[in-house]
Amino acid sequence: MMANEKKWGIKELIEELSANLHRIYTSEEMAQFWGGPKFPGPFVFFNKEATRDTIVHFADGIGDLNPLCRDEAYASKTKYKDLVASPAFIFSSCSLAQAPSVKGTAIGWDAGYEVEWFRPILKGDSLDWRVMYPSDYTLKKSKMAEDSLIISTLCEFKNQKSEPVAISKEWCVSVETDKALAKDKYANIEIYRYTEDELNRIYELQDNETVRGLEPRYWEDVEIDEELPPIARGPLGLMEMIGWLAGCGSPISKPEQLWRRIDMYDRKVADPLTNAMINLELVHMDDRVGRMVGVPGAYDFGVQRVSWLSVLLTNWIGDEGFLWKLRGELRRFNITGDTTWLKGKVARKFVEDGKYCAEIKCWGENQRGEINMPGSATVILPSREHGPVVYPQARTLD
Repeated sequence: MMANEKKWGIKELIEELSANLHRIYTSEEMAQFWGGPKFPGPFVFFNKEATRDTIVHFADGIGDLNPLCRDEAYASKTKYKDLVASPAFIFSSCSLAQAPSVKGTAIGWDAGYEVEWFRPILKGDSLDWRVMYPSDYTLKKSKMAEDSLIISTLCEFKNQKSEPVAISKEWCVSVETDKALAKDKYANIEIYRYTEDELNRIYELQDNETVRGLEPRYWEDVEIDEELPPIARGPLGLMEMIGWLAGCGSPISKPEQLWRRIDMYDRKVADPLTNAMINLELVHMDDRVGRMVGVPGAYDFGVQRVSWLSVLLTNWIGDEGFLWKLRGELRRFNITGDTTWLKGKVARKFVEDGKYCAEIKCWGENQRGEINMPGSATVILPSREHGPVVYPQARTLD
C-alpha cells in the first residue's frame, strides 16, 4: 500500500485529463514533467540518436536477428548502404507518455499501440518528438477494478532534417490499485512450468528463425492466406527484462536516489520486507511487486511485446520491404514464465497511390493457447512490374 499518499484516484484523473485535453508537449516539456525540478539533468527517455551501438543494442533487446541492423558490411550491400534501425526503435526514444496517469493510487497499464511509419530510421539519424496528452479518454466498467479509464496519447517523431518518421497512438488502462487487489481477477493464474519437450520445441523454433534479408519479396508473389513464419519470445524471465531495458531503456529505471528525485507525487510504495521505497518499474522485474498491484507476477512492458510483433513483419518482408502500419492490442498480462508466439497471415492485397501493399492479420499467443495480443499490420512491398517501394505520405499532430 501507499504510505503518506495523497488520494489520487479515477475521479481526480478525469478532472486533470479534461483540463488538459489535446495539450501538446515538446520533448523538453515532457522530460521536465518526468524529471522534475529536483533531477540533476539532463533527463532523457533513452535513445535520441541511431548510432551503430544503439541500433545493435535495441536489436539485442528484442532478439532481432536481422543483419540489416547488426552487420555494417552486410548493410553496405543494400539500397540503404548502411545500418538501418528496427522500426520499433522509435519506442526507445519515447514510449511512456501517459505521465499524469501514474499519480497516486491510479496505476496505468499499457493496453495497446498503433504506429504508422513514413520513412526508415538510418544510422546517423537523431529523433525528436512531440506528444499530445491526452488525445482522448474514456471511462469504462472493468472486471479487474470496477471503473477503468482508457487514456490515449499521440506521439510524432521527426529526424534531424525535420522529416516525419512516424506517428504513434498508445493507450493505457488506469485503475485504482486497491480495487484491483480486492477483485483479484488473476488469482487462478499460476506461473507455468514447462516439460523438457515443450522447452525444446520453443528453442527449436527460435534457433531456426529466418530473416528474408536481401532476397526481395515481391508483391506479385504474395498470396492471400499465406502464413508468415512464426517466431517465439520467452519464456519470459528477468533476463528478457534486463535485455529490453539495455536496448530500449525506461525513463524511470533509475537508482533509488535518482528515483526519489523523479517521483514528484509522493508515491511512497513500501517494500513489505525492507520498508524501503520501491521503484514502480519493479512490477516488470520482481514477482512480489507485480503481485502488489494485482498481477500474478512480474510482467512484460507492453511496448516490448509490440516490438516483438514488428520483428515478425520485418523478418518476412525483407530488406526491400517497408513496415507501414502496425497495431497491437494488449489483452492479457504476459507474466514471468510465459512464452509468446508471434504469428500472422496475409488478409488482403491492394494498391494505394502507387504503393503495393499487403494487409496482415497478426497476433501474439501464449503457451496456454490464449491470444495475448491481437493485431494487424500493413506492409509495402516492391513490385516486379512497378519497381521499388513507394513510401507513404507523412502526417503530423498538426
